[in-house]
Amino acid sequence: HVKLDIAIGCSVVVNGSEVTLTAFVNESDADGFVEFNIAGRKYYAPVENGTAVLVSDFLAGTYMGNVRYLGDEKYDSAVTLVYIHVAEQNFTDTAIDVDVWIWENNVTITASVDSAATGFVRFDVAGAENYTLYVLVENGVAVLEDVLAAGDYTVTAAYLGDAKFNANMTSKSFIISGHVKKGTEIQCEVMVDYNNVALTVLVNPNATGLVIFEMGNYNISVALKDGKSVLNNVFQPGKYNITVTYLGDDDFNINSTQIAFAVNRFATEITSSAVTVVYGTSKKLALTLTDVKGNLLIGKSVSIKLNGKTYRVTTNGKGQATFTVPKLVPKKYAVTITFAGDSIYLGSSASVKVTIKKATPKITAKAKKFKRKVKTKKYKITLKNNLNKVMKKAKVTLKVKGKTYKAKTNSKGKATFKIKNLTKKGKYKAKVTFKGNKYYKKVTKKVIIKVK
Repeated sequence: HVKLDIAIGCSVVVNGSEVTLTAFVNESDADGFVEFNIAGRKYYAPVENGTAVLVSDFLAGTYMGNVRYLGDEKYDSAVTLVYIHVAEQNFTDTAIDVDVWIWENNVTITASVDSAATGFVRFDVAGAENYTLYVLVENGVAVLEDVLAAGDYTVTAAYLGDAKFNANMTSKSFIISGHVKKGTEIQCEVMVDYNNVALTVLVNPNATGLVIFEMGNYNISVALKDGKSVLNNVFQPGKYNITVTYLGDDDFNINSTQIAFAVNRFATEITSSAVTVVYGTSKKLALTLTDVKGNLLIGKSVSIKLNGKTYRVTTNGKGQATFTVPKLVPKKYAVTITFAGDSIYLGSSASVKVTIKKATPKITAKAKKFKRKVKTKKYKITLKNNLNKVMKKAKVTLKVKGKTYKAKTNSKGKATFKIKNLTKKGKYKAKVTFKGNKYYKKVTKKVIIKVK
């Protein structure tokens, strides 16, 4: 392929420290990139409609460089020289002011500079909390919004300057007083129905957040709605003294109370069925957990022991749980499903069988024609598993004209046999075989190989 010649030129526009280089070629259908090599630094810009534009800031000085069109499928590369002169810049001073607005723990810090200024303001906040943050200047202001802990603070705002304006800084002190919370009364009502207990906690209707029910080392948190939190739970026989604590929120303080009540444990039952899975595929073992009355047990942890490992699942709203059988060596496995019990229910267990069957792979091999004069005839096949994924490093054989050839599949599941005994014209029956392994069944594929 012979590429066409093309010419390139470049215009230079200097605006302060900003330099705009516009490279243009004499063919509007040219594409690709232009390389701007200025003072040892290389910049690249795409060619669109025959032009490529570079906009960059340069320090004062005189520069010489190369502008090179890199070429494309149709046009050859081309180069031209460019000269750039950037004059010394005069910077302008800008005043900087800081305004601090505070509401409770919320603070908004606004730094104001010249409306034409660009760049960043660095805010250094010192006090109960200490940090540094950089904020972009937009329309002459940089705004920092945050939530701070109560305490005394000083903020230093430093404008970092830009191509036109000098840097400047100022500081301001302020105080965060924080938020004053209110107290709230807490009441608790108890309803006991056999071993089902409903605990209702009432606080201020405007309060939000969580209520914690402390039962020894067993804690449950329930969210408030309209100042009310309800816990429905079951308990084993015995006497209880529960501490109920409202954790407070942005407007209300913590408060707690205690409630005493007495209750009267149910046996449980697990039902499940055997599962058969083909290796490599996914299947779930399902179980149902109930009490002796047939009530579904919801949100209960159940352990499943399979092949020496223990897995955990949680029953759903129908008292059911599912477990995805892991990828195991094909054979039969005994599975033990156990509910350990809790303070309300006795434990129970069940045993089921999980059978993992070998998968059936697939050989893709097609009829093939070879010329007799080709001494080594290369015949290729593909081996994929039951999920249509390639099988790597698998040993396969090809038997043709009484001779067996061996090969191994590559990373793409392809194997190549080098056949050397077919020296005469004719039609030969061949058989490709994967002998199988502990995961996959044996498969064969018969093909016809012709030599002409």
